[in-house]
Amino acid sequence: VETNECLTNNGGCWQDKAANITACKDTFRGRVCECPLVDGVQFKGDGYTTCEGEMASSFTFMHTKFILRGFIIAVPCLSPSLLCCG
Repeated sequence: VETNECLTNNGGCWQDKAANITACKDTFRGRVCECPLVDGVQFKGDGYTTCEGEMASSFTFMHTKFILRGFIIAVPCLSPSLLCCG
């Protein structure tokens, strides 16, 4: 009988109840505790007690390449012809 081990005590994995995010992934062999990827943010940690979000992206803005690490990045739009994130 197949059971979802994540349904009982979140499988013993890390979770953020306020954000409804969990590291528990049910598999046909049991469960694994693996930090999730949520909205482009890869959470990192052991999956059991900690998972912390880190976003890594690169893009070109005004012919300058930026490598950004952080949670939220706001870039002002200077021209309607530029692709802006917001």
